[in-house]
Amino acid sequence: MTPPQQCAAIIFRLGGAAREVARMMTPDEVFNGGLVNGLHVDPVTLLIHGLAVRFAPLDEEGSLRAANELLTFTRRQGESIDALISRFEVVRVRVRTEGGGAQMSVESMALLVLRACGVNQQQFMQLTQPWQNRLPTTENDFSIL
Repeated sequence: MTPPQQCAAIIFRLGGAAREVARMMTPDEVFNGGLVNGLHVDPVTLLIHGLAVRFAPLDEEGSLRAANELLTFTRRQGESIDALISRFEVVRVRVRTEGGGAQMSVESMALLVLRACGVNQQQFMQLTQPWQNRLPTTENDFSIL
């Protein structure tokens, strides 16, 4: 499909408010594209940009969503510890990238992941023994934990 055909097909498949916003594109824009930030773009890029301007979450929304996901992180039913740790790392990266540079201490991260794993007091003492029963304070120690 050509870019104008792709654009028309996308508009046809949209629904609700997104479809109404997309249908505000002129026939010339659907066929030739238009300007975005002073640059001429193809019709599909113009459409996606218009939808993003209208529907994309604000920076603050992404930041709050990422922080909330981290603070409410829990183990899923039947989830292995390896899968939990991998998912936790993904959430940590999301907080760093979408969280506006917000940082949590290594100790806080360790506490969150231990809580998500559901460790009891005895397990906590065993896991933190290398640090004199304290939470790790460096990324390297966190990785060891």
